[in-house]
Amino acid sequence: MHDLSRLLRSLVPAAGLAVAGCAGPAVVPDPPAAFFSLNSLAIAASGGELTVVVRGNPFGGDQAAFDHAVVEALQSRYAGVPTRLTTTPGPSARPDYKVAVIFNPDPALGTYNTCTSRPVPTLPPQGRIVLQAAFCQGEAPATSARGWLAGAVTAEDPDFRQLLYDTAHALFAPNLEFDCGGLSGDC
Repeated sequence: MHDLSRLLRSLVPAAGLAVAGCAGPAVVPDPPAAFFSLNSLAIAASGGELTVVVRGNPFGGDQAAFDHAVVEALQSRYAGVPTRLTTTPGPSARPDYKVAVIFNPDPALGTYNTCTSRPVPTLPPQGRIVLQAAFCQGEAPATSARGWLAGAVTAEDPDFRQLLYDTAHALFAPNLEFDCGGLSGDC
């Protein structure tokens, strides 16, 4: 049973690639990290602010305005301990937690590197948007997701906003019902 569960989990990203060819956005969540719990989200939000780091801009133009549009879309789908998502955190934000969103990351960048504080290479705007995002605990992704969208030309495009809504759901409301290697309870 454990091998079947592992096989099914490995097929999720492949299914996402197949869906990505369809019209509209596609988001594929990764299984939460073993150290993740819903308490992590509550702790991250308990200061009243949660830092968001946006890297890249698939539309070019004003980065600050784009960052604002991304944060606004993520905030609209955030559910949990009341907090304000922001790219300009104050002293109440917990420094060990953040949300990292990378647009058109270099294909060599692995999911684990989404949370790094080092510079991350991104590709210039190219028509198809690729998104890699994570809710980070330190420099490790507690939850993460990848998404794709073709055809959006502005941050106000309804499909682009849907990509961000689906990403927020994947990061903040992950499906925690994984096999956990046959263990019961929290993984």
